[in-house]
Amino acid sequence: MVTDWKFFLVEHGVDPDYGFLLTPFPEVSLSSYFAPWDQAALHLPEWIENGSVAEEAGKLPFKDPGRISSKGEMERAMLVLSFLGSAIVHTSADASPLIPRNISVPWRYIATRLGRPPVLSHASAVLANWKRTGNMGVVSLGNIEPLVTFTRTEDEKWFYMVTVEIESQAAEAIAAVALALEYTTTRNSENILQQLKVVRNAVRMMTTTLKRMKEKCDPSVFYSSIRPFLSSFKDVRYDLGGRTVTESWHGGSAAQSAVLQFLDAGMGIEHTEPKSSAYMKEMLNYMPPQHATIVRKLKQGSPLKDYCRSESTLQFFYDKAVETIHDFRTEHFKIAHEYIIAQAKAEEGVIGTGGTELSSFLKSMRDDTKKKGD
Repeated sequence: MVTDWKFFLVEHGVDPDYGFLLTPFPEVSLSSYFAPWDQAALHLPEWIENGSVAEEAGKLPFKDPGRISSKGEMERAMLVLSFLGSAIVHTSADASPLIPRNISVPWRYIATRLGRPPVLSHASAVLANWKRTGNMGVVSLGNIEPLVTFTRTEDEKWFYMVTVEIESQAAEAIAAVALALEYTTTRNSENILQQLKVVRNAVRMMTTTLKRMKEKCDPSVFYSSIRPFLSSFKDVRYDLGGRTVTESWHGGSAAQSAVLQFLDAGMGIEHTEPKSSAYMKEMLNYMPPQHATIVRKLKQGSPLKDYCRSESTLQFFYDKAVETIHDFRTEHFKIAHEYIIAQAKAEEGVIGTGGTELSSFLKSMRDDTKKKGD
């Protein structure tokens, strides 16, 4: 049983100010030995536009990933190779696309070292894909931009950066839940109440930021030009030199963020619909392993819900905090409907980038939250 949750979070890579975002700040380039990878990331949008991704990627020299010198550089390499690999797969007309050896071998080596699959996941597309553009420490829209994109469009940049800001804002909610859990052991109801207020305010900010998505990311541009590159891998062949392996992986998805799974587990919100709960469990495998460890530990049992039930005032503020999580999920469902379901001109059966039937999955997650953990 964890008693010092603040220490446990820091020990597992959660920053008090930036939450699950990669810190120290993501590397913006690799060492000179890996310069061809950085150059490829720079030219990727034009290669996609002129249809030469596979040809140009195939020309890149083979680089030994064992020469990567730091965790930060490893994350940068994973980011670049994940974008390159996704572009190769999703611009291929082949039913079973082939990723060449010079990309496959280092990509899979790095993915194994990081404990994540060789596919573009939330950890790379968002958590490791940002830099500050100003001197201030705040990570917020207007002060951040992505490191790698497929299109260079403002729409794609805004899509990633809205998500980065939400991850940053979630840091307050994460820290508050951790403190509230600690206060249950000392039975400090007043401090728990204060932390529930922090959770409510932080999630409200997250929802406000999510509502800004449409300011600079057009739904039709997202659906036609960005979403395809975030989609799942199906029967993708990885050339390992002398042998080829064929694998399928889920594409990048908000479900791969540890934020809501952490808040659910910490607040005692349970998702019982079999397909949705199984999918969320599988998404833990796409997170940085330390983040997944935190969620799994919390899912073993949080005392917060039961403690709050014991006092009417605490129950009131607990319910208010959970309502904000429900509101966030409601807004997420609206955006998913506008950006994906409506663009596909269908109400049901649309598959999200992560590979789920989108409408039913998001509805089940939202409706389970509304139950306030009862």
